[in-house]
Amino acid sequence: MIFDSTTLSLAEGLVFLTTGATFILGTVLGRTTAVGRVWSAAFALGILAVMCFGVSGLISENLRTVNAVGCAAFVAAIAVLWSGCRVANGRNSLAWVAALAAAVAGALVYFDDPALGEWAGSLPFFIEVSVFSALIAIETLRGRLLHDVNASALTVVFIFAALYYAVRATVVAIVGVRSPIFLDWFGSVTTSLVVIVLILVAGISMTALRNSLPSEAEAEDDASGSGIPGVSGARLFDQQLRDWLRRARIDRSPMMLTLIEVDDLEHLNAVFGREFGDLAITAVGRAACEHSSVGSVVGQLASRRFAVISVVADARRIADEIQNALVERPLDGATGIRAVASFGAATTADAGYRASDLLAAAELELTASIVAGAAEVG
Repeated sequence: MIFDSTTLSLAEGLVFLTTGATFILGTVLGRTTAVGRVWSAAFALGILAVMCFGVSGLISENLRTVNAVGCAAFVAAIAVLWSGCRVANGRNSLAWVAALAAAVAGALVYFDDPALGEWAGSLPFFIEVSVFSALIAIETLRGRLLHDVNASALTVVFIFAALYYAVRATVVAIVGVRSPIFLDWFGSVTTSLVVIVLILVAGISMTALRNSLPSEAEAEDDASGSGIPGVSGARLFDQQLRDWLRRARIDRSPMMLTLIEVDDLEHLNAVFGREFGDLAITAVGRAACEHSSVGSVVGQLASRRFAVISVVADARRIADEIQNALVERPLDGATGIRAVASFGAATTADAGYRASDLLAAAELELTASIVAGAAEVG
């Protein structure tokens, strides 16, 4: 069966529109999260890009302008997806990078040789798409997304996208956009098929990720804390952490930061329902509060992650006490299900007194603990 570019372009547009509209409506009418809003913007930009590419095959006037807008919107969509992944990991969105990349892509297309037609500016466009796809894949392999099974499909999708567009760029650089090699193997028909498959898989993965993240109502932190008695919210804990480290630095008091993450949360949510997942989070938070050193400050950094700042103590002993408390308190008397957690600790003697460095060191230890198995302390 031979596919023509017009039909595939229309199919690509319908897939993008359907997937994007479904995601956007789910964000607006369902769970409102910062990540959901950012990714909704990315879908809207993607829809604009596909519309421009579809129209460009039907018109001859203002082709350069339409292509420039389409390429800028497509690069912006990929870059904004990357920004959303950063937000999911609790990092700065760097939205200005997405805006700059889109402006550069649009300008390079607009001011390239008009004789190239729809392929004007294709080489830098392919390079930008490849780079941002690689950045998305990298971002899904760190922080919160690394431990979320729903991000695995997103990783695979954007690794493939990065490689595909890198090969497209290489072929264009070597043989040019008029070569039969490029047009037959990496032209509009092949790319439309690739994009249709990738957007379907990515849409499912992103929807699952959005639904697994806490909503803004759940994540909103106020002065009273996280909703678990004795546990500070993320913003309050960040202030407390920096204040403790600032005071400790003066007389070089040794401090320890311990990260505690609820294990198997996706499994609990999928098999027993979100209620059990919420019970597990609460159980770990309460156990962290009850069994940390006297004077410690406990905070909830994310839905499944807690942190404890304290004077240097025996991390292994604290982890054992928390795990014993979780074993003694099943989430449900009928099923006997118990929460399990992993731990990672870092001290100022090793990481210094900067909050970001201490958090990064504890994150590395937590990752090592998760790889080693629950209840191990990195």
